[in-house]
Amino acid sequence: MEEMEKMLTAAELCKYLGITRQTLFKYRKSGLLPYYKISGNRVMFKVSDVQNFLEQRRISKM
Repeated sequence: MEEMEKMLTAAELCKYLGITRQTLFKYRKSGLLPYYKISGNRVMFKVSDVQNFLEQRRISKM
């Protein structure tokens, strides 16, 4: 049986990224950060999606 990937709540993700819930909401609504709606209004985020989100915004020195 395949193990489920680690998921983060909105509160956990805000704390991890150091952002407000309003900023996270903007990221969700603009399609920048994929999310999963679980039972009603509960929203979860896959750790791999968060890592991809961060990697896409990485700035490397020239």
